[in-house]
Amino acid sequence: MPYEWLQDEPAAPDHSGAVSQARAELRAWPQRSLHRRGLAAFVAMTAALLAVPLVSLLGTVALWVLLPFLGAALAGLIWALRINLRRGEVQETLTLVPGSLTLLRSTDGREPEYWQANPQWVRLHLLAQGGPVPDYLTLSGGGRVVELGAFLTAEERRCLHDELARLLARR
Repeated sequence: MPYEWLQDEPAAPDHSGAVSQARAELRAWPQRSLHRRGLAAFVAMTAALLAVPLVSLLGTVALWVLLPFLGAALAGLIWALRINLRRGEVQETLTLVPGSLTLLRSTDGREPEYWQANPQWVRLHLLAQGGPVPDYLTLSGGGRVVELGAFLTAEERRCLHDELARLLARR
């Protein structure tokens, strides 16, 4: 799954018998099927395949007529793939410590979005239908409602909801 939980081990009980609660951190990111290295290989293979038919046109005027169009097609492909890569550079970090729940969303070079609330007052909602995506997952608290894991699949959001509900119930 494109998210992971990082949790500290709970501390040993102090002299009063109380156990301090551990820190939990969730990191979520969109599924990536093509990384930078794969993009370079894909573009190189596409350029090679575009060049194969041009071999028969060497020494003709037709080569010079087709070359700008093939170059524009290759440039358009590179531009679209780079935009796709940049939009996929999203990461959400949800940090739960005693007395504070923080969500930090970093998106492709923009200013990070930040939300904080007291975990005692946070409500976790999973809207099965009617949201912008199936199984729309939100957190509400501190006077705001924030979306969590919009880039995850519906099944991943349901699993995340269950895991987060269990974690918040222990707080």
